Amino acid sequence: MVRVSVRDNNVARAFLFMASAYAVYSLQDVQAKWLVRTLPVWQVVFFKGIVISILVIATNGARTVAAVRASQNKFGLALRGFINFAATLFFFLATRHMGLADATTILFVAPVLVVALSMLVLREEVSATRWAVVGLGLTGAVIAINPTGQIDSLAALFALSSAFFWALGVVLIRKISASEAIGAQMLTSNVVVAALSSVALLWSWSTPDAYSLMLLIGVGASSGLGQYLLYKALQQAPASLLAPVEYSSLVWAFMLGYIVFGDVPASNVYFGAALIVGSSVTLILTERKSKSLVG
Repeated sequence: MVRVSVRDNNVARAFLFMASAYAVYSLQDVQAKWLVRTLPVWQVVFFKGIVISILVIATNGARTVAAVRASQNKFGLALRGFINFAATLFFFLATRHMGLADATTILFVAPVLVVALSMLVLREEVSATRWAVVGLGLTGAVIAINPTGQIDSLAALFALSSAFFWALGVVLIRKISASEAIGAQMLTSNVVVAALSSVALLWSWSTPDAYSLMLLIGVGASSGLGQYLLYKALQQAPASLLAPVEYSSLVWAFMLGYIVFGDVPASNVYFGAALIVGSSVTLILTERKSKSLVG
């Protein structure tokens, strides 16, 4: 195993970046859920990839392109793009065939997978505390969402597949961030996403109206910001340490659900959210007491 020394201020920033990333991703999910009811999933995925690519080039194009060309790990960058494509596609497919709450519930197995993959791929030593916090957060997520009714088996498989690829992508970001710039990772990843999804558009294109086009751009913009914040977080702290922060997106999901759709959370949501927040706070306080983090 590898022992990584991480400063307390780096940990605090990493948690802040990670929590902010999932807040923004929740906004992306609401917009995407709205869009896939009327537009092909491939088209939503394509716009996400193309909008982020344009934003990266517009903000730091020359330097980013140069970084991609100079990269000694082009295969890793392209692989990250394929994983991002698979995670996005499967989640959007899941939300098209099942409720957002049900899909999100299944997606919350991702932090557990991140912890497990961190051990296998990154050779991080995962403490019992981190496993306990992940379990507590998962329990809170299940209690808060409390999905009811029959879940379509194919849709559930889509959500599970998305969780696996999401977790794998998070671990891969941690692995290659030490040698690759954030811009290079984002540009390569989203160009691959746009390229792969564009193939299906040859037979599944649907011309969006002005409102849908605005939401498509919004999906790309919010996802791009979320990706940037996620990369920043994973540059500064082990993936297994940050994994439980994903549960914080549940709080944002219900808040946005109330604002956008007028949904009023039930009492179980507040209890579950308390467990989620409590698990993250417990992890932060526990890790800050250590002079070094095992990761």
